[in-house]
Amino acid sequence: ASEACGSDSCVCLTRIRWTAPRASERTAPYSLSTHALSTPSAEYKFDLYEALEVQANATLDDIKKAYRKLALVLHPDRNGGEESERFLNLKTAYDVLCDEDRRRNYDAFHASREYVRDRRPLSAKEAAWLVDQQKRAWGVREIHPFAVCILCESCPCPADGVCYACGMTFCQMCVRKMHTNGKCPPHYPCRNSTKFSEKLVEQGKEKDRERRMLKGPSNIWLMSDADFGAARDTYRERAKREAAELCTYYAWGQTRYTVHLAVWLASTSGECEILFDRDADDRQRIKLKPDGMPALFERTFAHGVDEARAGDAMFFHHMHAMTFCVAKGTPGERWRSLFAGDADGARELALHEPEHSCAEEQVGGFKPVHHHRVAGRKESASEWHELNVTVQVPEEATRSLVSASISATHLEVLVSSPAGGTPCLHWRRRLQQRTLKYEDGHSSRTHVDTANSTWVLGTDSRGRRCVQFVLAQWMEGARRNEEEKLSKQLKASGLKPLTEDADPFHLFPLVEAEMWLRAAAVYKPRAALSEAAEKLISEMEAHEEREGRDPAALSRSPLAELWEEGEEGEEGEEGDSDSDDEHPTALAEHTGGGGERGLASEWWAGAREAELQAWRAAVSDVVAADEARRAAALAANVAADERAAAAAAMRREEEEREASRRRKEVLREHQRLVAAAREAEARAAGGEAPLREVEAKIGAEAVRAAAAAAARANPLPPKPIEQPEAATTGATGATGADSVGATPAAGRGGAPVSLAQCGYWFEDAGESVKVTVPLADACGGADLPRDCATASFSSFGARLEVCLPSGPHALTLPELFKEISPQQSEVKLRYKTRRAVLVMRKADPDATWPKLAAA
Repeated sequence: ASEACGSDSCVCLTRIRWTAPRASERTAPYSLSTHALSTPSAEYKFDLYEALEVQANATLDDIKKAYRKLALVLHPDRNGGEESERFLNLKTAYDVLCDEDRRRNYDAFHASREYVRDRRPLSAKEAAWLVDQQKRAWGVREIHPFAVCILCESCPCPADGVCYACGMTFCQMCVRKMHTNGKCPPHYPCRNSTKFSEKLVEQGKEKDRERRMLKGPSNIWLMSDADFGAARDTYRERAKREAAELCTYYAWGQTRYTVHLAVWLASTSGECEILFDRDADDRQRIKLKPDGMPALFERTFAHGVDEARAGDAMFFHHMHAMTFCVAKGTPGERWRSLFAGDADGARELALHEPEHSCAEEQVGGFKPVHHHRVAGRKESASEWHELNVTVQVPEEATRSLVSASISATHLEVLVSSPAGGTPCLHWRRRLQQRTLKYEDGHSSRTHVDTANSTWVLGTDSRGRRCVQFVLAQWMEGARRNEEEKLSKQLKASGLKPLTEDADPFHLFPLVEAEMWLRAAAVYKPRAALSEAAEKLISEMEAHEEREGRDPAALSRSPLAELWEEGEEGEEGEEGDSDSDDEHPTALAEHTGGGGERGLASEWWAGAREAELQAWRAAVSDVVAADEARRAAALAANVAADERAAAAAAMRREEEEREASRRRKEVLREHQRLVAAAREAEARAAGGEAPLREVEAKIGAEAVRAAAAAAARANPLPPKPIEQPEAATTGATGATGADSVGATPAAGRGGAPVSLAQCGYWFEDAGESVKVTVPLADACGGADLPRDCATASFSSFGARLEVCLPSGPHALTLPELFKEISPQQSEVKLRYKTRRAVLVMRKADPDATWPKLAAA
């Protein structure tokens, strides 16, 4: 049943009630529609895409393939030589859609039923053709370089006249084509007549006068034709690319038993088509398509809807909006989102304190006056604004359960469940690039710098746990007299920092009014409504009184039986068995002030608290299990450390016993070798024969190793080096001054001084070993004499002797690590650095010398 009121009021509405069939009875998608589908373009009597059997987004190759396929079937040679109408339509569709410009204009007119002018610039070829046309049409031989040619506003041809209706120029080719400039509907060009223009102007004045009378201070939903046309074009562009801003065209709310939805319709008729069906997973789905426009959404409900209950819809024609309500499949269930995949509370009318808040503050101290848009105009302070977004999270949410992310398009907070189930909170909001308009006519967008933005888990000013986003937002500066206007733009409902919070069409007050009219008994009292919702309800009631209808009929709801049944069930439990005999099935009229059967805010808070309690119980169980695991792991670590310490002590004791045993073995071997050497000395009379016999008997390497081990086991105390006294007499011919300045050393002709006190180092140079001995200190500051060094080498030893002015010096290396080649070894002098280098050739070139001495 439908009831239509007059169309001369801003609250003119059409009320439609429908009943959805049960799933077992439904064989096709059931729909709610108040209009017929849009007809094809008026310029063509058929749809070009349907003629070619392709989609509207088909490519040029797809169109050519479809044309060849159909032409083989419809060609006159295949049909007795007769050219059918379908073949002519096929040729026309192919000619139009293969031309890029004609297809673009056809798509624009076909989709919006409005003519869209192609505004591309002329190419050089088209400009040359235009000059030829002017010469041929007007008979001129040349065109002055400063001459101005007036072009047709519909095509790039010279204009032939001016339309008296709208003022647009047109040419001879466009005289039979409809055109429009947005100020009046599409029409054919008018010549030498102002009647049509006067009629359009008078109609516009009457409509504006009527809307000014009806709008008043309370109705915030009405908009002018120009504003509606701009909003409609914006919607069409967003719907084609499925932009994120499409969520601003609807809003929803819920009570204990019902779900309510308000939608802004981008259609001139203010009507739409609603389809209910099921998706591939047998979940309930809804599709809403405004009249003559792309679909607003085709989404799956996040929760079940009671298909056996009748729904209720209202169309507000002059407001270009509609509302409808449905019954929940599970009464009392709290819907966290309207559609599957949406974040918690997205576009929901808040029944409680919002889970997030936004604060914007201008940051001082930064003035980028060198910017090309700011230079010469900027007089305000900083262009950097700090945007703080605070999201409330449960007090028990630890850092391991909370994750947040910042991207160029959205903010997200996820409080996961420790058991891996449904998260406690999934908050996600899109960042909106707000466009600000300035006095000089240009516009600028805000920009969030994610590289300089961050988030932190802490507490807010009231001590509640929250996730706080700190975003750096760039905004173009303005003059001082523009700051107030820009601040008003930023505070407007359509320019919120978060897209889901923006309400450019004032749908949240409309949802509030819808919820009170349909479910006031379980919503809230009328006195608690917002100012905009209260004024809208009052205006609707006044309109019903002016039309001679009962205002109470506005609050009739087909879903009132839900809470009526709940109350009767409670009475039946007390003993009244007759209360279940009858249930209201017709529209139930609401007579109270609202909230008689409970407040929606209290129900919502209770349902949310029950969910939090279940989540807290799961968290506490997991936390207790984690603490037990940590305690067990700590005890295991302590026991492992104790076992490791005991094992290390046992290894040290074993190593000490092994080292003592080895020392004793080395000492016994040394004693055996010494005894063998003494025995050989007793038998022989020579000095080196016993040692050679021992070496021949046990090997030279074993002898040296035994000697080195004995030296390490019984080290001798170091002996101090005695410096000889400097000569004071003239025995050598030295004067007193020479004696004082000489370096303390052995007397000339005495025992040589050891060079070990000057230090030396060695280097493994591949096939040889180099021992470098510095002689600067031994020279006493004097230059190194020429050919002052001699060296003698043996297989396992070397001796360096240097004759300096201060006396003879020597360095003896008795025990080398490995055998050398004495014949190929030599000594070299570095006179500039005053060094002597012993170059000892290795007997085994591949051997590596980790040390110089064998000990």
